[in-house]
Amino acid sequence: AYYKDNGDGKSRTYFFKKQVEDLSPYIKTSMPSYVNFSSVFYDIKNNPSTHIRKYRFENNINNLEDEDLLKQQQAFINEKTIKILGNKDSQELQKLMTDFLAISNEFRIANNLNSKDWSKMVYNPDKFEVRQFIKKYQTKLGEEYDTNKSPDGYYDGNETVAVIDSAAATTDNYLDENGEVKQDTINVKDFNPNWDKEVSPKNFFKNNMSDYYYYTADLKTLLENVDTIKTDDFFTDAVHLYIWIAFALAMFIFSFRVTDLRSLLFSIISAGVIILVVTLFCVASFFIFKFNNIFFVFYTILVTGIIILLLPFISMGRFPKIISAIFMIISMIGFPLFILLIFGVINEHQVADCRSRVDLGTINYENCKGILDDLGLTASYIMLIFSFIFLYFYTGFIKKWKALPE
Repeated sequence: AYYKDNGDGKSRTYFFKKQVEDLSPYIKTSMPSYVNFSSVFYDIKNNPSTHIRKYRFENNINNLEDEDLLKQQQAFINEKTIKILGNKDSQELQKLMTDFLAISNEFRIANNLNSKDWSKMVYNPDKFEVRQFIKKYQTKLGEEYDTNKSPDGYYDGNETVAVIDSAAATTDNYLDENGEVKQDTINVKDFNPNWDKEVSPKNFFKNNMSDYYYYTADLKTLLENVDTIKTDDFFTDAVHLYIWIAFALAMFIFSFRVTDLRSLLFSIISAGVIILVVTLFCVASFFIFKFNNIFFVFYTILVTGIIILLLPFISMGRFPKIISAIFMIISMIGFPLFILLIFGVINEHQVADCRSRVDLGTINYENCKGILDDLGLTASYIMLIFSFIFLYFYTGFIKKWKALPE
């Protein structure tokens, strides 16, 4: 019947037909029906908002994280929908819509719906057939409604509204010999031969479009923001930023108090000159010796950093005191960047080693990650801890430098 690739990318499960069930007794109508509704409107894993889907697409991340979970959600939604409609209570349906619109209006989701008219559009106790459709954005005067247009002008890949899924749900979706979904293998007209003569699905949708609208894109954005607030630790991120700001300010004040303003200014100028020289050296090496390897750049900066760290010890007592002071200040302020550089070198080696095995077919190119990807924000705290440890032991040298005659 069809096959499904497993998550490991190395195996595949084949499904074979044992028998074909006759579902005609369960299909009460060939028209679009709310009873068939099973679409997941929003789920941060399997049906996220436009922004998350765009981020995942640009970073080669699969938008469908758990297909089995999605099927469970669809079955759950369909079960709850049938249960609500099965009660055949228009007042209950209207109350649900009233509560829903109250939340929508509270969060300023644009719409012109009211629960009374909405419930009349939906409530049809015989077969709950879809009789009218709601726009997902407000059309301008004389503008024709376009199902593939979003309020902000780009196609977000979603259905117009939930009821459109109901129309699609009455059509069976089978898979072809390649395991791909093949739409309309069995059409509604197989159950109703006069379907095309009565009205086409396209015209049916167009002829039954109401003047009501509801901005579903805004609702998805709201749900995404709620998930973001629930999952993201804003406090830790904010504290982390202020810790580094405080650390940088403390290092400048400490350097000024240990040395003097002249040494601090000269160290800033010297750091800029060193950065310029290293940059020009790397660019010149690229044009002259064709060294365009990223490792050449990394190791050039690494060697420069090691030399700067050693210069205060080498120059102390041999050169004027201000020379040692300049490189001492650069070493103290730039040590966190030196730790970051070491992480960067390790990370680049890990990624390069991983990508060298891509040609062998053992791993996906996009899945190659290094230590910085694994540590994430933790790497920043590690840099901070190592910086404090370095400063603790560096104070001994600072005392010796301070004791030198001017």
